[in-house]
Amino acid sequence: MKPLISLIIPVYNSEKYVEDTLNSLLSGTYDNIEIIVVDDGSYDNTATLVREIAKHDERVKYHYKSNSGPSSARNHGLSLARGNYVMFVDADDRLKPEALETILGVFDIYDCEVVSFDFETSDGSCRESIVTAPFPPSGLRTARDFLHLLYAGRTGNFIWSYCFKRELFSLKSYKFPDGINLMEDAVLVNQIARNVESVYMLDEPLYVYTVDEASLSRSPSIARLKEGMEALSLIENLNTGDPEDSMYHSYMFNMYMYIICSISHRIKDYRFGKRVYERLVKHNACISFNHKQRIKLLLLKMFYLH
Repeated sequence: MKPLISLIIPVYNSEKYVEDTLNSLLSGTYDNIEIIVVDDGSYDNTATLVREIAKHDERVKYHYKSNSGPSSARNHGLSLARGNYVMFVDADDRLKPEALETILGVFDIYDCEVVSFDFETSDGSCRESIVTAPFPPSGLRTARDFLHLLYAGRTGNFIWSYCFKRELFSLKSYKFPDGINLMEDAVLVNQIARNVESVYMLDEPLYVYTVDEASLSRSPSIARLKEGMEALSLIENLNTGDPEDSMYHSYMFNMYMYIICSISHRIKDYRFGKRVYERLVKHNACISFNHKQRIKLLLLKMFYLH
């Protein structure tokens, strides 16, 4: 019997895209799938649209959960998953028709627990605007090699760019961090990567990431950014390797900079920004910053410590 793949989709007021997303999954070349849609308290037409599709295709399962954020919704989906493999799909994105068949082909050949794959954007814009460096050549990597590729920006923290053996979640109890809905992907990716033998890097764009200009123009709320700081604390606690690993510190530097840049224009949140800056400096106290990082820190110091 063909392996079952569980596709978990958290939705929240997703009526604009969710039909296209579901249709892209249902029309793929691999059909032994279950699509677990977890509605995180939508008040638009999302539920009606998903239920209508589920009426005509039993592979789609709709579940309602009171509003508690995407981490909780994904964890709920994991508790319901029955597949041999698990993937997470965002409600406004799509998979290429051959994506699942291609990924299963890798699992059939290579003894790995995770497959990481490339993506493209819906508007044809350069993926390097989202991930800073090109995806690495296809091949099997040790967990350590994979982490260094992650730190170097060769692959992203995005949970939708991976396919996992479900036993990672059912046997080892990995899950998204409760109450954290910013950078929660990064926490789980770092946690899993430190506890697997190998990851296969697949240099094919199998996922289509939707670029939504309206979303890009919205900065995360301060509450959400504080959750991001909690996520960074969890990642720091996971790092038990070389304390002077420059690639790891560069990776964390960029994560801190994301939060700082997201609040730099919010004058009323100056104190929070200053705390983030001070923690960034403290976190990296044991390493030497490169030239570009030193310039960024100097500008931040002038802003927050004048």
